[in-house]
Amino acid sequence: MHRPRTLLAAALGAVLLVVACNDTAQDPIEQLNASIQDLAVDPPGTKANPQSKLGSIGTILSEAVAASTVSSGASCAVGVISGTLDAAVDPTQSGRTWRDGNPSTCAGKPYPGLLSGTYYYKVFGPYGNGAPNTCATVTWDAGTCGVYAHAAAYANSYDPTDQELNYIGDLGSSISQPFSFPIPPYQDYVIVAHSNFGGFSSCDFSFEVSNVPCGAVIDIKPGSDPNSINLKSQGVIPVAVMTTSVADGDLWDFDATTVDRSTVAFGPGGATPAHDPDNEKMPALHLQDVDGDGDTDLVLHFENQAAGLQAGDVQACLTGATLGGDPFIACDAVRVIEQGPKGGGGLKGQLESLTFYANHANCSGGASFAFELNGVALGTAAVTSPCACNSDELTVTFDSPEAQEAWNKNGGNTLRVEVTGDINNVGVGYIRADIAVKKGATTVAVFDATGGDASTRDLCDGFVWGYEQSIFELTLE
Repeated sequence: MHRPRTLLAAALGAVLLVVACNDTAQDPIEQLNASIQDLAVDPPGTKANPQSKLGSIGTILSEAVAASTVSSGASCAVGVISGTLDAAVDPTQSGRTWRDGNPSTCAGKPYPGLLSGTYYYKVFGPYGNGAPNTCATVTWDAGTCGVYAHAAAYANSYDPTDQELNYIGDLGSSISQPFSFPIPPYQDYVIVAHSNFGGFSSCDFSFEVSNVPCGAVIDIKPGSDPNSINLKSQGVIPVAVMTTSVADGDLWDFDATTVDRSTVAFGPGGATPAHDPDNEKMPALHLQDVDGDGDTDLVLHFENQAAGLQAGDVQACLTGATLGGDPFIACDAVRVIEQGPKGGGGLKGQLESLTFYANHANCSGGASFAFELNGVALGTAAVTSPCACNSDELTVTFDSPEAQEAWNKNGGNTLRVEVTGDINNVGVGYIRADIAVKKGATTVAVFDATGGDASTRDLCDGFVWGYEQSIFELTLE
């Protein structure tokens, strides 16, 4: 089992937005401007450092964001933020961001430089970011501040004594308009508002952030490590959405029970849940404490073939939203393999016994397994396991003369197991068969929903419903 929280901890940071005000006299050059619109940008030749020392974080991040930008439309638990710059209470800083008239974009923007003077500022945040490649958009409403206030975004933290440090974007012109910026993977961000001139006591503004997903943690195939996914498997992939808490040492506070399961999609193929997660007949398969930490996690299942994974993929991601509309994205490591079902290794000779093991959950009450060998019916057995996660195995052995006669001692035998009766609410995890002949014995995987070898495991690590697949067949080599 792979949990990404420790891998992400080193990347955790914060992003900030700042507004500042000047308690000195208005710049003579700006006093000459006839229109208010002209005051939205700074005149040429007034910035103290016309070129960034090292290039901004925003510029460095632009290539990564361009490769995979998350555009969720909503933002993680931010909403519309109303703010006030107040000369009576807000702190001051020496210098402010030079307004070059170019709002930052997802491509990133170098730090535009510093304009000297003394200005007021206010910091908002930090706000969460749960994605590896995020481009946030801030829609700025200048309100009563008009051209007297400006906004910028910062990663990790804001240092008023080094305003280039952690800079990732700004408004460009001090008017009501949007600006965008890339955020470092899984780091928070802050917004800073600062004044542009003196001569006022206070003013109001507001802003709204969009396209920033919440942080979440998933565990693909809980209990397994590595998380192997067989491309040829016709089964399902279990994915646990974990409930996490900062108080418990996690990176985010996230309640998995609030996930809107109609919004989730898994893998490059955007697979939707393979069966109804609200099925009251099998609730334990979906809401359970997966990691034993005392809280409730959500387990969903996705069809392997619909997930769209390819050989060489090293991670798979789940996207979705909470019932409150907050988007999230979470990823976990995978090992993608491509292999067919295991055969009988050329086993030949007179059959002595054939034993089937079927891991399943009975949520119907009226279903059975029917067993065949080379088209000959061997017998049936009623489903027995409870409607819950379990590692129980229905065990049935056939050693009658009829079974021995049906066996082809020269090889090429076909094993077939079918769920019959009320099949819709029977979950099948795996079916294994032990074959004993006079010259030896072998074990074969007739079916495994995880693509594994049908060894004993918990059903909730991967299963299919009867209405998805009810016939399981294997031809031995």
